[in-house]
Amino acid sequence: MDIEDLPTNEEFTRAHEMHFVKARLRTTVRSEEEPANLAVSSIIPEKYRVYVQTWGCAHNTSDSEYMAGLLAKYGYRVTLGGSFETHSEPTKNSTALQKYGNSNSDTVPVCDCEGGDSTNCCRTNKTPNKITAVSGDSCEEYDDDSSSCSGPRSKRDEQAKLAADLWVLNSCTVKGPAEDHFRNAVMDGLRRGKFLVVAGCVPQSRPGSNYLKGVSVIGVQQIDRIVEVVEETLQGHTVRFLDKKWSKPENGDDTGRRRRLGGAPLDLPKIRRNPLIEILSVSTGCLNACTYCKTKHARGVLASYPIEELLSRAKSAFSEGVKELWLTSEDLGAYGRDLNRATSRLSCPSMADRFPDCLTLADLLAGLVRLIPPGCMLRLGMTNPPYILEQLEEIAEVLSHPRVYAFLHIPVQSGEFPMHFFCSFAFLPLF
Repeated sequence: MDIEDLPTNEEFTRAHEMHFVKARLRTTVRSEEEPANLAVSSIIPEKYRVYVQTWGCAHNTSDSEYMAGLLAKYGYRVTLGGSFETHSEPTKNSTALQKYGNSNSDTVPVCDCEGGDSTNCCRTNKTPNKITAVSGDSCEEYDDDSSSCSGPRSKRDEQAKLAADLWVLNSCTVKGPAEDHFRNAVMDGLRRGKFLVVAGCVPQSRPGSNYLKGVSVIGVQQIDRIVEVVEETLQGHTVRFLDKKWSKPENGDDTGRRRRLGGAPLDLPKIRRNPLIEILSVSTGCLNACTYCKTKHARGVLASYPIEELLSRAKSAFSEGVKELWLTSEDLGAYGRDLNRATSRLSCPSMADRFPDCLTLADLLAGLVRLIPPGCMLRLGMTNPPYILEQLEEIAEVLSHPRVYAFLHIPVQSGEFPMHFFCSFAFLPLF
């Protein structure tokens, strides 16, 4: 470069004063409501076998059925402990229907709730019909622990469990033996080198237990994310989803009231342990605060599903050939006490005077009895006495329906008054 080509002082000044465009960095913040998309991998589901084992109540069984259905729909080869077969996808119940037959009856429920006639609300005609009840076929009513069973199905379950690549263990914390079986299964799986995903009330209430370290956990209200958890676990990662589900704010912004949701959506695919029985969880949690109860720590405060969603699920189940509908909850009698009556168009008019602000179990049953097809039955689950006594007449009317089992599961506590007082539960002294 010649000396004549060098810039002058004036040209240096002009260049220094020029404004250049600068790149602006943009920071993306993930919304709290937006779930992380974990299920992005090279995992081929069809190559893996999954075994789902359950301990505890009907609510746990229903959760396992949903998780098995989701995994099977995604492509995993799933065996649900205590069920009829291994599934590669959620199946209909045509085989079971051919085996047990299909009963027909001319008896139909009669209810004038929709017409607003509260004098005949929840009434039914009493024409007798012959219905054969099909009971569960597991060795215990809900527990599918194969070590306590014998026979071809338990042997098949044990073979499927040993052949599985991953175990989903759904636990119960109500009784010590069930929790002991669960802990032993976790330790057995670790010794065998199995991939493990634990669910249910034990890890929800005590996720920091020593024997659960390094194990993936899915909470009782996060079962709809089981595919993500399984896929991450198969890649050697530890995933834990333990949050509760909440509704969106009522007024549309962050300042509005938010209500706890009952849990995962009811329209998820499902593999039923017994193809003739639909276990329908109407709510989760309860309104009591008993000092001895560990389930309260896991399931939390009462959160009910809307009546419309429950009726829709019941219709779908009956259309798939289900013969029995079992309602389950931690406290069935408390159903609806967290739901605003004004938000439901399917409430029972005769209950509005006594419960103007909230819904009740009687409101739900008034809609369900109209849906029960000929040859099918409805069964109620466990309920605490205080809530059921407030609607006893309506419940008794439903229990007299020819398609409803005359059955109630009511817990009875024995002991002296001081002990009942320290336990902090509501009770009625009988003698």
